[in-house]
Amino acid sequence: MKYDVKDFDFLDFGASGGGSIEFSQKYLGGKSGLGIDLDPHKIKKLVDAGLPCIKGDITNLDLDPDCVRFVTMSHVLEHLDGLATIKQVIQCAARVATDFLFIQGPYYDLDEYLEGLGLKFYYSDWTGHKFHLKTTQLVDVLDDLGLTDYLMIGVGKRDGSASDYFHPLDSPKDQQKYDPKIHPAKPKVEFDRDVYSEMVCLVRLKPMDDWEKIVSTMMEIKSTATVLAKGARTRKQVLVVESEKTEAVQRKLRILFILPTLNLYGGVLSVANLIDELMEMGHDCVLVELSKYAHKSLNLRLEPISLIDWDRIPEVLPPDFDIVVATSWETVKPALGVVERSHHAKPVYFVQGFEVDIIEPEEEEKRAEARATYDQIPTRVVKTEYLRTRLREIGLDAHKIRPGMNLDIFYPRDVERGEKKRIIAMARPYAPNDHRGFGILRNVFSRLLSERDDVEIGFFGEASMPSDVPFPYTDFGRLGPSQLPEAYSWADIYVDASLLHGFGRTGVEAMACGTATIVSDSGGVREYAVDGENALIVPVGDEEATYQAIVRLLDSDEERERLRTNGIKAVQQYADPLAAGEMLEIFLKLVNGS
Repeated sequence: MKYDVKDFDFLDFGASGGGSIEFSQKYLGGKSGLGIDLDPHKIKKLVDAGLPCIKGDITNLDLDPDCVRFVTMSHVLEHLDGLATIKQVIQCAARVATDFLFIQGPYYDLDEYLEGLGLKFYYSDWTGHKFHLKTTQLVDVLDDLGLTDYLMIGVGKRDGSASDYFHPLDSPKDQQKYDPKIHPAKPKVEFDRDVYSEMVCLVRLKPMDDWEKIVSTMMEIKSTATVLAKGARTRKQVLVVESEKTEAVQRKLRILFILPTLNLYGGVLSVANLIDELMEMGHDCVLVELSKYAHKSLNLRLEPISLIDWDRIPEVLPPDFDIVVATSWETVKPALGVVERSHHAKPVYFVQGFEVDIIEPEEEEKRAEARATYDQIPTRVVKTEYLRTRLREIGLDAHKIRPGMNLDIFYPRDVERGEKKRIIAMARPYAPNDHRGFGILRNVFSRLLSERDDVEIGFFGEASMPSDVPFPYTDFGRLGPSQLPEAYSWADIYVDASLLHGFGRTGVEAMACGTATIVSDSGGVREYAVDGENALIVPVGDEEATYQAIVRLLDSDEERERLRTNGIKAVQQYADPLAAGEMLEIFLKLVNGS
C-alpha cells in the first residue's frame, strides 16, 4: 500500500509495534502518523493492524523538507551503530519536521556506577542495543546540529536494587525484568545517585503555542520525571529542577544568607543568583547585608534587610531558620549569633575567596581574625578546587559545588563592529594590594596603544576612574548583570590580570558572551580556563606575557574565533540551577542529619 506523506502530520521513526503512533496521538497532539521502518515483517504487521507504515532509511529519507509537524524516535537510537549515525538520523528528522522532535530511550548515563555495585539494567546488554547513548552525548549531538532549544527529562527514578529493572552482573544477556525465581541473586543496595530507567528529550524547532502544554503533559505522565537538561535557542542550560515529590524536596527550607555588602562583586552575584534559584525551587530565603551602600543595578528577587550594626542581627531576626549561610569572614560572627538563638538552625560557610590573602599584610590582627573564621563553622562550601586546596593546606576541608552563572543573561549579543579591534577589562583601581591587577592593565595597554593604531580599549566596573589614565578608553562604568553582556560582546578580547581569584567570574562571563579571553593564572581560573583551548592563561603579574598574549590574539582571527567557540561551549556546565541544586543537597543533608 502506498501512502502520501501530505496526509500525515507526524512521522514515527522505527515504528516497530506502533505504540509510539498511539502515544503521539494521545499526548503530543498528533492527528495522523506514518510509521517508518526497515523491517518488512514489522511493516506488514503494522499495516495489517491498520497503522500506516512504509519502508525507509531514517538516516536519509527521500522526503521534502518541512513535510510534517513532528517526528518521534522512541527506543530507536540505541539500535544504531554509533554517534555519527545517530547524528544523521536526528538531522534527517529535523529536516522533515517543522515544529518539534520527540526522542525516548534507555538511560545509560550510570552504567559504570551500577557496574561498580554489581548491577546492570536488564536491557543494558541486550544484543540489539548497539550503542549506549548517554544524555551528555545526545546534548552534544543536538548542539552540533544547532538544535539548542530542547528539554531533557530523566524518568522512572529507581531508588535501589530492589527494583526489577536491575539484574546482577552475572545474569545472562537478553533478559527481561528480574525474577528471583530464575535469575541469580543480586546485591541489595540503596542508590546514592539519581538512577533513571529512561530519558525523554523534546526538541523545539520553532516557537509553538502548545509547547508548554506538551512539556507539562510529559512531566505529568512520566513517572518521577526530572529535568536533566534544558536548552534555549542560543545557549544550553543544565537544570536540576525535580518534579519528583520526595519527602526531601517537599520540605520547604527557610534559609538566611548574610552578605557584607551588595556592591557588584563576583561573590555577591554568586549569592544573589543562588538565592534566586533556591526561591524558584520553592524555598524561603532571607538576605541580610551589612552595608548601607547597596548598588541599585543588582536586581534582587527579594528585599534585603540592611543592618549596619552587625551585632544586632541575632536580636532583629527571628530564630526560625533551617540554614544560616555566612558568605565572607566578616559574616561568620553574626551568622553564629543567629544559630546560637535557634533550636535547630545549621550554619554553613560559603567560602568564596581565601580572604586572608587579600587583607593588607600590615593588618596582622585582621588577617588572624579572618583566618580563625574558617575553623568556626564545620560545614564549609567552595566553588573551585583551588579554594578547597587552600583550606586543606591549613588542615581543613570543604564540600565543593560547581560555580554558577546565569546563562539566560550571559550569551553573545549582536554588536556593531568598528574598524579597530576592541579590548575590554574590568577596572578595580582601588582594590587592596592592587589584587585585581589594574596597574598591570594600565602599563600593558599604554604600551599597546603606543605601538599600534588598530586597537581601542574599554573598561567597566568602576564608577569613578582615576584621572591620570594615560590613554583614551571607553568607560562603561559600573554595570549590573543585565548590562554586562553588551559590554563583553562589544569587545573582541577580554583581559583579566588579577593577582588572585577565588573563581574569576568575569572571565567565565566573557567566555559565555563569546569574547576571546586572557586570564592570569590566579586562584580558581583553571576551574574553567584551559590554556590554548578555550582561553589564554598567563603567569600572575607578568606584564610581558600579558602583552604578548594580547598581540597574539589581535594578529590571529582564527585563534580568536577558536577560543570564542570553545569558550561558549565550556561554560555551559556552570548554569545557576545546577550549582543551586548541589548547594541544596548539602543543606538537606544537614537538616536531615545525614
